[in-house]
Amino acid sequence: MALILPHTDLEGAYAIAERVRTAIEELRIPRLDRHGVLHVTASVRVGASAPGDREELIAETNSALHAAERSGQNRTVRAGAQTTNVVGAE
Repeated sequence: MALILPHTDLEGAYAIAERVRTAIEELRIPRLDRHGVLHVTASVRVGASAPGDREELIAETNSALHAAERSGQNRTVRAGAQTTNVVGAE
């Protein structure tokens, strides 16, 4: 899933992404066999760019996704951030 948020800076996009990640984490989906529920999590990457910097934005957000994946599941990572700058489940 991708969200394009015109007129939104990196911090604003990060706040929205974190709300989406948290909402996904809180989902409880009943199993079809009625034996419990499924828990879903997401790793989210966030990037921002000046108009016309599409390729750079894609590269930076891909890097952020890989950082989120390396640091564990259920994370939100800003493009350009180190893995120490993540929010999510420990």
